[in-house]
Amino acid sequence: MQLCVLGFGLLKDRDVRVRIFPERKEILIGGFRFGLITRQCVSPAQLQVRQCADGIADHDPAELHRVVGRIYVAGVFVAAPLGFYIQYFQERMGDPRSFSIAGAVDAALWMITTGIAMVFILKSKVQEHRQWMTRSFAVALVFLEVRVIGGVAGWESLDANVNETIVWVCLAFSILSADLVLEWQELERQRSVLYQRRSVSL
Repeated sequence: MQLCVLGFGLLKDRDVRVRIFPERKEILIGGFRFGLITRQCVSPAQLQVRQCADGIADHDPAELHRVVGRIYVAGVFVAAPLGFYIQYFQERMGDPRSFSIAGAVDAALWMITTGIAMVFILKSKVQEHRQWMTRSFAVALVFLEVRVIGGVAGWESLDANVNETIVWVCLAFSILSADLVLEWQELERQRSVLYQRRSVSL
C-alpha cells in the first residue's frame, strides 16, 4: 500500500522531472526514488514477511539486519538532500522560500534521527537504536502522509501555502507519534511480563 502511494506521489511530480534538471533529471530523480523505496523495503514488518516468503529464514537474522540497515542509512543520506534540492528548485516555479525551509527541516530530521540510531547500534546500545529508528521511520513517513492527506482531501490542487501547512503539521507530529508508539510498546511489554509472573505464581 505504501509503495502504491509512493508511486502516485512520484507520478504527480512529473512536472518536476520534465521542467527541472532537463540534463540531470534521471540521476537526481533516480537517487530520490532509491532513497524513498529503500525506506519502504526495510520496514520491520515487511522484512519479516519477506524472510518467510523468500525462504531466507535459515540465514543469520542479525547479519541480514545489518546489511539491510546499511542500505537504509545510505538511502536516507541520498534521498534527504535530493528531496530538499528538488524543493529548492521549485522556487523557480513559484513555490515560496518557506516551503524550501520545510523541506530542509524534514531532510535534517530524517538524517539526524537515522544518524543517532546508527551511532547507538555501533555502540551496541540496541534499545536506544530501536527507539531512534522508530523516530526515523516516523519522519520518513511524512512524505507519504503529505501525499495521502493532500490527495484524499483534494488540497494538493490548491496553492503552495496549503501544501506547506500539511508538511509542517506532519513534521510537528512525526516525532511525537513515534514516541507514543514506543510508550505503547513499553506498556504492552510490562503488561505481558506482569501477566507471565501472575501465571507462574498461580
